[in-house]
Amino acid sequence: MSSLPLTARTKYKELPEEETDQIAKAASIEQALRQLAPLQIAEGLLITGITTDPALCRPGFVYVADESETVDSTRLGVRLDGRAYIGPAIENGAAVVITTPDVQPLTGAQFILRENPLALLGPLASRFYSKDVPPPQCIALVTGTNGKTSTVNFCRMLWTRRGKNACSIGNLGGVLSDGSLVWARDPVLSVPEIRAKCRRLQSEVGLDLVIVPLLDDLLAVQVARNYRRLRDGGITIRKTADLIIGTYCIERGHTLLHDDRDFGPMERHLGLKCL
Repeated sequence: MSSLPLTARTKYKELPEEETDQIAKAASIEQALRQLAPLQIAEGLLITGITTDPALCRPGFVYVADESETVDSTRLGVRLDGRAYIGPAIENGAAVVITTPDVQPLTGAQFILRENPLALLGPLASRFYSKDVPPPQCIALVTGTNGKTSTVNFCRMLWTRRGKNACSIGNLGGVLSDGSLVWARDPVLSVPEIRAKCRRLQSEVGLDLVIVPLLDDLLAVQVARNYRRLRDGGITIRKTADLIIGTYCIERGHTLLHDDRDFGPMERHLGLKCL
């Protein structure tokens, strides 16, 4: 995988609200996919997962293929083009590939061709991983230069003292309220993977709260790129934390509610979605 060229930054575009609502209201992720592409998705399809990492694909998975920072976990901070990995994803079992219209579909999987395939990742992951088990009551994110891992673990301990079932996710891995390690450290957990892990823990231990560091090795590189891009345009963000928060929301497709002028340039020039 390391032979792939680096790609240019792709500006995130928000999924139209009507499509987001359509996915959320679908009876299943299979129905949501058929609504998105009624002629491409066959009846009887059973989806078992969704990912942007071809190595994680298994039979029945949806593989979302576009420029992505999670394609190759051995090259932290490097953006690669997931469309070059469609073949390996299908070999690993991907049943549906969501990618851009310029891709020639391959045999072995059903294709949905969209201009902004990554915009579907969050809504589809939310629909799939919340279909049987509700999400945790709260997912908290921690940002900063130093001490994020300590903070998430301290918060887990404090919430445990308040009688909550909590899980901290960070450099120490996934740690539950009783101190048990439920998975090892993974620096490139994607949105679908975090949702999948939370869903499993919710069903097993009745998880109330999850706390995650906001900044990882991959995001730090993108924060630096966004800083340089804004500086090249004569714009200086006053607070580093604001740039981290804004970049996190851009990369993960979240909408930000704020009252801070730092986020205005990110909305205008980087594609940040704001309320």
